[in-house]
Amino acid sequence: SILLSINLFVENVDYLTIFAIGYMISITVYTTYNLYKKSKLEFYDFVTRFINKLFYIFLILAVFIICIFLLMLLFIFLVNDNNYIYNVLSSFYIALFGFYIIPNIIKTLDNINKIKISKFFKTLILYIILPVSIMAMVIIYAHIIIRIVSSEVPSNFVLPVISFLFIVVFVIYNILRNYKSNKVLNIISIVLPYVFIPFIILQIYTANIRYQEYGITPLRYVSYIYIVFEIVSILLMIIKKGKYLEYDFFALIIFLIICTNPFINAEKVAYLNQKHIVESNIKDKDFNDLSSEEKNKIISAYNYLKVLNKENDIDIDASNLEKIKNTDKIVLTDKDFLNINEYNIVDSLNVSGYSNLYFVDTRSQDTYDSNNIKLYNNETEILSLNMTNILSYLQHNNNYIKENNLVKINDNSVLIIDNFYLRYNLEKNEIERISIDGYLLTK
Repeated sequence: SILLSINLFVENVDYLTIFAIGYMISITVYTTYNLYKKSKLEFYDFVTRFINKLFYIFLILAVFIICIFLLMLLFIFLVNDNNYIYNVLSSFYIALFGFYIIPNIIKTLDNINKIKISKFFKTLILYIILPVSIMAMVIIYAHIIIRIVSSEVPSNFVLPVISFLFIVVFVIYNILRNYKSNKVLNIISIVLPYVFIPFIILQIYTANIRYQEYGITPLRYVSYIYIVFEIVSILLMIIKKGKYLEYDFFALIIFLIICTNPFINAEKVAYLNQKHIVESNIKDKDFNDLSSEEKNKIISAYNYLKVLNKENDIDIDASNLEKIKNTDKIVLTDKDFLNINEYNIVDSLNVSGYSNLYFVDTRSQDTYDSNNIKLYNNETEILSLNMTNILSYLQHNNNYIKENNLVKINDNSVLIIDNFYLRYNLEKNEIERISIDGYLLTK
């Protein structure tokens, strides 16, 4: 009755479906919380027992699926009827979920006090999963350092990897708390939440970049809320060594409600955001006068709305809407950029008349000022180079640097460029990337 009542206020029945799924999962989480309180176990003990049993449930399931899959391959080989077999497999997997996984999970939660931690599970977690997780965190830390040094945007792969790693860390943290008598494991369990904090910062940074580029999609919206859930969970792990971690049940329920309620769910927020991107970027402008990047952003948002059959909801001038409809995504080509790449220009150095020679190079930056390109000797800034005239010359002659690699700084010093790389956005008139190294000669 609640669902039917809400449907009266919801424009799209899909929102009701999303809410129904979220509602059922939330009820399941709350029921699990009640069973946890009923067990009177410590939270970490409850989680450990549950994961231990869950592992064996899915291990048996995996073996069963492999056996069935092999039988199906034999059937396909002999009967040669692929469509029939795929239909059977789909029905089979649904049946497995309903008749094996769900009943076993319910049985596990109801009999949680009787579950004993097996030696095999303990060995698997402590000697395989834990070391692999630590190695994964080391690799991500290395990725963070490399990206900071090179000033490059983190990989798209970072968000899903860290999201999955958080689940692993959460489970390991709770399992390790069962071994407080072991000093090493106890220290790891204390340090683990703190070690994960930089990963959350990286997630926030990466998510913000994706938002700035193309706005909110349902998956991005869920990932933003999930990051907030991670923050809450990490704080609960840290405060009094996880004493209040049981409240993560309620954090999870709130997360589900925010993502699936019919008024601000992931689908609806994404729809409103993408609609706003089109309307705000083209307001009082002609589509043809926009930059390629602005056009791409609008076209991407329009295509998203088109998939939802809501492209006609866009409130913009009819002529602009028609232009968007008839424009494919614009790919920035080399015509939109000035790309210069010169290496090993210098064969020999004539230092006569000069008393000092310094090797100089640039450092990677997020943004560059063409009037002030800084060059360093080791870690000391030694020169500020005005590139305005050079950029102008390069647009008319791509070989300008190769032909004029000696740059007079003043009467007492010259810069001799040996290696030069430039990527210049002609549309925005800005340097996207520049790398210079060479020799500074002073009298």
